[in-house]
Amino acid sequence: MYMKKILKYVLKILARRQLRAHRPRLVGLTGSVGKTSAKEAIYAVLKNHFTVRRNIKNYNNELGVPLTIIGAESAGHSWLGWLKIIFRAILTGPKDEYPQILILEMGVDHPGDLDYFSDFIRTRVALITAIGPAHLEFFGTLEQIKNEKQKIFRNLIPDGQAILNADTIFAKEITKDYPGRIFSYGLKDKTDFQAKEIRFSLGPRGQNGLKAFENEIGISFKLIHKGSAVPVFLPGFFGHNAVYAALAGAAVGVSFGLNLIEIAIGLKEFKPPKGRMNLLAGLNGSLIVDDTYNASPLSMANGLEDTAANFSRKYRKIAVLGDMLELGPDRVKEHEKIGALVANLEYDFLAAIGDLAGNYIQGAQRSGFPEKKLLHFKNHDEALDFLWRELKNNDIIYVKGSQGARMEKIVKGLMPEPAQAAACLVRQEKEWQEK
Repeated sequence: MYMKKILKYVLKILARRQLRAHRPRLVGLTGSVGKTSAKEAIYAVLKNHFTVRRNIKNYNNELGVPLTIIGAESAGHSWLGWLKIIFRAILTGPKDEYPQILILEMGVDHPGDLDYFSDFIRTRVALITAIGPAHLEFFGTLEQIKNEKQKIFRNLIPDGQAILNADTIFAKEITKDYPGRIFSYGLKDKTDFQAKEIRFSLGPRGQNGLKAFENEIGISFKLIHKGSAVPVFLPGFFGHNAVYAALAGAAVGVSFGLNLIEIAIGLKEFKPPKGRMNLLAGLNGSLIVDDTYNASPLSMANGLEDTAANFSRKYRKIAVLGDMLELGPDRVKEHEKIGALVANLEYDFLAAIGDLAGNYIQGAQRSGFPEKKLLHFKNHDEALDFLWRELKNNDIIYVKGSQGARMEKIVKGLMPEPAQAAACLVRQEKEWQEK
């Protein structure tokens, strides 16, 4: 722990040095959900017009953000590797090539996390994707989460641009608290950037699932800004989270002087991040909605609702849910609320995996979900044994859980070709496989 503190301090000094030497324009973003998708949408919009760098993997913490600024990857447990990173950063001078824009996703798990970033980062654009019940174990209340997230606006440069998802809770309070002009985005009227006429295209499906038709899958909508409208298509995407990410990208693009047509062209290159509502072919002609990157009550509710809304009753829908972690005293209540939502959305089965996941069952039962369609498993293997026997052609399996629940193991077990897991699933790196 002591050595990590030293490393954190040294990386911050080196990152500050790089920023002073090269003076890139910085885009900072935070939020309870949707950060990575928004980051990738912003990158897609800007990269054809500027030289741009953004966080890779999950480099959004006190080590990952400085590494992004320095332009290095983590050395893991190798102190020799860290020394090489440090000396390479020291030797980098102002005449070396450096991106014009840095897109910095900032993860906030504990109170005070944004204070650390604010100590050496001043942004040209700052964005909040959403406020929701994540990491409640450390924050205690949604109000405290809101207070921490909105700190990102305080460190804007004088002519900087604040951007906010207008559909999130506390949006009015955050707007009222901020003294400057905020670009708003969302699905409601009276936002600066709005999506209308949203359509999800799943394409025709045959015996091989989605593989033969993957280019036809995607989301189309009209992007509205200041009375102008352009059509946008996001190939390969499913779910409203992608629409919000695209709107965030549009708002940032306009902040850097791009027009709507340039933005729409850039969004065609927006790629679905792994484990965020990805559609994958499953066994026996089934379809997997892989939403396994992480989970909070807000992101899980959104995923369940999008899946239920876009598949008619002719498809059997199965929710396979792992524990949601770091929810503190609200953990039982939040799991029960998700169970009740599964019942209200009329899923055909609820398979819960893990100790906390048993509360999904309780919530579903209280909402009238048939007991014979509720299944609680101790581990992934038990759940897979059931799913292998049960899955039929055209079944839809929604899979989600917190990072620690490792629900990508369920998705891998349901893939007809598990050898392809490294190309399309989260946490397939060696360090994760050894855990």
